[in-house]
Amino acid sequence: MLISSELSSLGKALHSDSPNMETKGVASHRAPVSTLNAHRTGDEISHDAFVTALREEFAATYPGTMPVTVVEEKDVDLPKVWDDVADIKSWEWQYGQTPEFTNLITADLSFGRVTAHVHSRHALIQSLVLELYPLNSEASDAAQDALDRIGLALAGTRYESLEDAETILGDSVRADIAGEVLAWLRGAITPELYNTLILNLDNVRPVSVTTPTDL
Repeated sequence: MLISSELSSLGKALHSDSPNMETKGVASHRAPVSTLNAHRTGDEISHDAFVTALREEFAATYPGTMPVTVVEEKDVDLPKVWDDVADIKSWEWQYGQTPEFTNLITADLSFGRVTAHVHSRHALIQSLVLELYPLNSEASDAAQDALDRIGLALAGTRYESLEDAETILGDSVRADIAGEVLAWLRGAITPELYNTLILNLDNVRPVSVTTPTDL
């Protein structure tokens, strides 16, 4: 239930700005979305007020003599709850089930225009081909060789962070070219696909629930 959610952020999370991305995931279908508070003229509805109204409506719809038990945080099986929270925070949960996709991005770097052909599966780079244009000099040939080395080295790394890329490359590629390419890839790849999807789970806590004891 969207009570007072930021709908602009929700829209960004459901839409990719990359026109050249092709994915094997199920496409989203657009539909109007609103929040409860968008239709309020008085005080805004709080989470607690919504829970109370829902409980009262349930009781009115299904009348009876069933006692109601309020489940507080102290009554929750905390080890299990926090195990689930830890699981939701894990890389495997946030990224590891990402559908297979390909993406094509281009940028003008200091040594020429570079196009990256990315193939990713389960958020791991399966292949990365970097092409420099134009190839018309000894310097550009050397830069293309460096790009080839970068592409081969980054296969198997995490798409959303290019984790440990500098360590993997070591001294195999000129530091200036490697630094510029990695900065570009991290800036171009990461935000458009993942940043709006990452949940802020640092403040996750069990939620108090009210429920009939017989259910």
